[in-house]
Amino acid sequence: MAVTAGEVMLDSAGLLNDPSQTSYTDAVLLPFMKMAYREYAVEKHRSGDQLLKEISTALDVPALAVVCSNQPSDLITPISLEERADGSTGLYNNMTKTSWEPDESQNTTLGVWNWREEQIKFRGATTAREVRIRYWKLLTDVTSTSSVIVGVNARVPLQYKVAALAAGTIGGNDELATIMGNLSREWMNKIISVNVKSRQDLPVRRRRFQRRR
Repeated sequence: MAVTAGEVMLDSAGLLNDPSQTSYTDAVLLPFMKMAYREYAVEKHRSGDQLLKEISTALDVPALAVVCSNQPSDLITPISLEERADGSTGLYNNMTKTSWEPDESQNTTLGVWNWREEQIKFRGATTAREVRIRYWKLLTDVTSTSSVIVGVNARVPLQYKVAALAAGTIGGNDELATIMGNLSREWMNKIISVNVKSRQDLPVRRRRFQRRR
């Protein structure tokens, strides 16, 4: 069941001894909720959480283009790219990642790509191509009480983190802020350890070159 930012903030108010949210209203806690969720997103990304993996739709790359001008807006870093002829319904071919754009003439396929200046860059091709990107994605920012929180276990570390920020900034209670902050880190570490364990359970095999649909 999805959890909203409003539910997390209600939990935080309870931890701050204000379950009716008389002082720690949603309006008061929302800025802290935003900060806590951004930090949570960074930790999820650092841990390699599978929730943050995504595959793009087919993206058009015009002939001679050397930059992917329509890369996904939620892209943090690309993992791999595949290509095929523009408008094709055929199979994709894997592309090779390089450190720099190669100093060589363009041909009919892109072949290689690299990630530089937060852009996907190509050698370019003499024909229009279509690429598909596997990538690490951003979590959508919290903007209101109805914003959905991603992650089954996110509620607990976030409720403590929001309470810690509010206690230290508004309440002036450094002792409570420290306690809440420590609990948030403890629960976040537990979530990260679960993520790492789940990756270790994945089967590992040598990847061969293949075409994909």
